[in-house]
Amino acid sequence: MRNFIEISVELVRRNPVPLSADAYSHFADPNEAPAHNLEVKEAFDLMISDLIPEYADQLIKQEKIRFGNSAEILGELHRRGINRRYLGVLYNEVDKRNSASLYKKLILGQMISRSLKFSMRKLWVRNFSQYKHVTTNFFNLVFGESPATLEFWRSSTEDEVSTGFSDNLLPIRTLLRMKFGDLNDLIKSGEDLRPMIDLSDLFSSVQIQTGARYANRSTRSVKDRM
Repeated sequence: MRNFIEISVELVRRNPVPLSADAYSHFADPNEAPAHNLEVKEAFDLMISDLIPEYADQLIKQEKIRFGNSAEILGELHRRGINRRYLGVLYNEVDKRNSASLYKKLILGQMISRSLKFSMRKLWVRNFSQYKHVTTNFFNLVFGESPATLEFWRSSTEDEVSTGFSDNLLPIRTLLRMKFGDLNDLIKSGEDLRPMIDLSDLFSSVQIQTGARYANRSTRSVKDRM
C-alpha cells in the first residue's frame, strides 16, 4: 500500500501498542518482523478507515456553525495523527459527504501548495545559479495570466508547461495525482482549477512553503484577480 509506513509521530504516540521503527525495513529481526509489520499496517488502516472519515464528519458538521481556515485544518491533522500526505483521502471523504463543502477549497489549496513546493525545489536544485529568475518565472507561471498559466491549471495530460528554463513544470492535475493519488472530482481536463481554491491563500501558502517572499502589493494583485 502506497506510503503506508509514512505515518506521523503523533499517530505512533496515540497507537494502543508500541510501533517498531524497524518495521518494513532491512533492520528488522526476521523473527519479529511479521508482527511488527502487521502492527504498523493496522495503525495505517486505522488512520485511513477511521481517523480521516471521523475528521471529515467533523468538518461537515462544523461548517454549519463556523468556517475554519487552513491553519486550523493542518493543526487538527497533526493532533489526530493524520499524515499530511493523505490530504487527498480527506478531500475525497469530505467530497463524499458534501460535494459543495467550502472545506474542499482549503484542503485542495494545501495539496496544491505542497505539490508546488516539490516542483519549486526541483527547479532550484537544477538552476540554483539563477535562483531569483527561476522563482520569479515560477510565480508568474502559477499566478499569472499567460496562455501557459491557463494550460498549467486546465491540462490533465503529462505534457510539461514551459517555465522559461531548461526544466519545465507538469500541469497541476498531474502533480496532484503523483503526490496524492486520484481525487474524486478533479479528473476532467479543460476545467480551470483556480475557482476551486482560495488563490490569495495559496499565494501566501506557497511563499511559506518555499521561503520566497513578495511585497504586499503582489498579494493584493492576486486578490484583485479573484
